[in-house]
Amino acid sequence: MLSFSAIAQQRGTISGQVTDSDKAVIPLVNVAIQGYPYGIITDDDGHYSLTVPSEKKFVLVFSYIGYKTRYFNIYLKPNEQKEFDVSLEVNAQNIPEIEIRDKKISRSTLNRIDPKAIQNLPSASGSISEILLAQGGVVQTNELSSQYNVRGGNFDENLIYVNGYEIYKPQLVRSGQQEGLSFVNPEMVGSLMFSAGGFPSKYGDKLSSVLDVKYKNPEKFGGSVDLNLLSQNITIGGATKNKKLNYIAGFRRKSTSGILNTLDTKGDYKPKFLDFQALVNYDLSDKWSMSALGYYSDNTYQVVPTSKETSFGTVNNAKQLKTYFDGNEKDQFKTLFGGYTLSYKPSNKVKLDLILSGFQSTETEYFDIYGEYFIGELDSQLGSENFGNITGEQGIGAQLRHARNRLYIDVFNIAQHGEFKYGKHNLEWQLKYQNESIDDKISEWTMFDSLGYNIPDLPIQFGKPNPERFDLKLKHSLSSKAKLQSHRITGYLQNSFSFITEKQSNYTLNIGLRASYWDINKEFFITPRIYASYTPYWDDQLTFKLATGLYYQPPFYREIRDMQGELNRDVKSQKSWQISFAAEKQLTIWERPFKISGELYYKYLWDINPYTIDNVRIKYQANNKGIGYATGLDFRINGEFIPGVESYASLSLLNTRENIADSDFYEFYNDNGYIVYRGKEFDGVANDSLLISPGYTRRPSDQLLTAAIFFQDNLPIDPTFKVHLKFVFGTRLPVDVPNTPRAASDAAGYELSPYRRVDLGFSKEIISDERRSKKSFLRHIKSMSVHLEVFNLFDINNVISYEWFQSYDGRSYAIPNYLTSRYLNVRLITRF
Repeated sequence: MLSFSAIAQQRGTISGQVTDSDKAVIPLVNVAIQGYPYGIITDDDGHYSLTVPSEKKFVLVFSYIGYKTRYFNIYLKPNEQKEFDVSLEVNAQNIPEIEIRDKKISRSTLNRIDPKAIQNLPSASGSISEILLAQGGVVQTNELSSQYNVRGGNFDENLIYVNGYEIYKPQLVRSGQQEGLSFVNPEMVGSLMFSAGGFPSKYGDKLSSVLDVKYKNPEKFGGSVDLNLLSQNITIGGATKNKKLNYIAGFRRKSTSGILNTLDTKGDYKPKFLDFQALVNYDLSDKWSMSALGYYSDNTYQVVPTSKETSFGTVNNAKQLKTYFDGNEKDQFKTLFGGYTLSYKPSNKVKLDLILSGFQSTETEYFDIYGEYFIGELDSQLGSENFGNITGEQGIGAQLRHARNRLYIDVFNIAQHGEFKYGKHNLEWQLKYQNESIDDKISEWTMFDSLGYNIPDLPIQFGKPNPERFDLKLKHSLSSKAKLQSHRITGYLQNSFSFITEKQSNYTLNIGLRASYWDINKEFFITPRIYASYTPYWDDQLTFKLATGLYYQPPFYREIRDMQGELNRDVKSQKSWQISFAAEKQLTIWERPFKISGELYYKYLWDINPYTIDNVRIKYQANNKGIGYATGLDFRINGEFIPGVESYASLSLLNTRENIADSDFYEFYNDNGYIVYRGKEFDGVANDSLLISPGYTRRPSDQLLTAAIFFQDNLPIDPTFKVHLKFVFGTRLPVDVPNTPRAASDAAGYELSPYRRVDLGFSKEIISDERRSKKSFLRHIKSMSVHLEVFNLFDINNVISYEWFQSYDGRSYAIPNYLTSRYLNVRLITRF
């Protein structure tokens, strides 16, 4: 709260909420009194409260990038408290001449993302996570998945909140095509905040990032219908006449069979993904209110594979794998979620919440797939009659993959949250109890067979041209049952405040503590976090930010299950100390608003739980045997390259390493002195060895350089015709070789190819507020647009993982699993 005792002896209070034309809340809006160098910003829910002079007319100004600045003449009586809600319109033209900006540009490390940008983003997954790629430090290398890595972390290290409720995701998913729909419905999003690190204590215990989503609060009936070749999305919202009750609901259905048919594996794909969710808000009285969020999803993935044909190798040593399948796969992921919040606001200074939520997931993974494979050498001689055809056998065999996996998760929690504003301080706290019930059954195995007899998974017997035979063993086998009942208590306390010096420099400070206890591993910890920002008097459009603190991640179920499927109840939290320094500049280019920022960060990690990644499946060693670090630099620019339409671009550098205990391995050498690696062709017999202590090696998410662009433009002669471009690039990621130490795989230099992808979209607005008839039946339609999208425009063969096939002579071949090819999608979006 801002004091004006120096301005007037008598004061009043004005407060309210700022929303956009769709009644979606707008956080971080600048609220100031014209002519005075003071102001505040709206909180995450768009609320503000300002102490102002009374018995004196003044002009209250509301401004934010991308919206029209609004001015209001205000007069208050002494000690009067006035409720004043404001709606801002999107600015499709130039910035007004008079622009008042708050020196306190951001109260935390969270960045606001325009949710309208998601609506036009060409996306095969339809997930809001793709807009995060241009925020800096975010990596996504699978267009079918909503999973993402942040600053060297893995998929499990990211927090997602929807209206204050923490969101969980399925645990058994092993490939992007199984995932289906992510929790967040883009059409329901009202505000979107994201932090790639250094987030305050009010957010939970994860190592990498937080995504804070809030759904819209409509004030009148409306909605949208999005129909395309991959999915259908229907959203409606509205409110009662007295505005005491409002609601928004969405139904989505998705079937990706069309784009899955562009994969190398051909077959009968029958994915069926659907969900329904609804948010209801009701004002019980002036001081009491309630909110309820419900969600149901059923993601079913079925496939009957028939064949697969994959070319690999080099131009001079080209090979091809042909596989013929029999069998089928059916995976199902059902999720139920319910959240209820009861709020009591006795005054503008105090707010108390009682929060109840529950999450239930039933996951099954069933498959029996038999495949006969043939590896041949391709004729690569230009001009040859057999060019591109197989000329010689390199290996033949068969494999049988079987799984009967089932996982049941039930999570319930109750929390009390509070907020108290006094003077310039904002104190927040929360205490939460969580109960977790998990029932897991794993039964899966893989068998290889070649030339009529089975090949067990044998270690290479170096120095023995004719190795002895062993009894049959499966290539891979997991079988376990586990039940887990646990209790978890967490809480936080944080205080944020700001002050202005005599020279008009602005300082913001956020200090907080988090605490957690889990009865399974008996671990209790307290982690402090500090964030500070400084806006100098000599440039009120420039802000420097510093964040540091301890970030611990207590294990969830998957982190305590080791590679053999057994539970290690003694696994402790993965821990990190983080520090980041950022500079952010607001500027005007071409008479339009832009923001450019850069951030340097460092993370020291200990009690690391080493893991491997196969597609999107993470398997942990569950032993806390690692230490490591991650350091990098993120650059980001966003703004209106064309009036009223925001674009984003980012460039990131990353270096992340880990040192795992007991990771020594042997290097073997043949008679010529060449190293022989497990899983790679070798010449001759290894007769010498050397013990290697690897020290620090690359982490699975180590990607030196990533870049992303989301750019929008329109035709000058026809602004209703727009172009939407998404570009993503990432350098090589390390690859783990099966049955080989991580360090040995890293030393051998196994890597995925660079990830390169361009998605292009065209849209034409055929109905708008300015271009619709007020008398026809179309008068109820606010807008209608047709979209043409081209996914993977340049048809690049990106690799997500490798599959290892073995021949009768012991050689192993790494066969790439390619992602989707070029695909054409058509959309019709109608809003009413």
